[in-house]
Amino acid sequence: MTSVAATTGTSLVPVTVTSTVRTTVPPEIPADLLVRGLMAWTYLFGAVSFELFGHRHNVIGDYAAFFDHEVGRVAVLLGLTDPRS
Repeated sequence: MTSVAATTGTSLVPVTVTSTVRTTVPPEIPADLLVRGLMAWTYLFGAVSFELFGHRHNVIGDYAAFFDHEVGRVAVLLGLTDPRS
C-alpha cells in the first residue's frame, strides 16, 4: 500500500488512512486528532478484549489500577489531559 502524507503541525498523517473516515466526521477535526482518536479506539477495544478473554490473567496484578493507567495514557495521547498531571 502506498502512503501519501500530509503535514499537520509536527507530525505526518497518512492521508490514505483517514480518507474513508474523513467523510463521516466534521471537516474541522484536524487529521492528527482523527488519527489519534482511531488509535485510542483501537487500543481501548483491544485492552477491553484482553481483559474479557483472560489474556491478562497472571500477568496484571491489579486489573482496575492498570486499566485506569491505560485510560490515562490514552487521554494524554489525545490531548485531553496534561501529561504532567
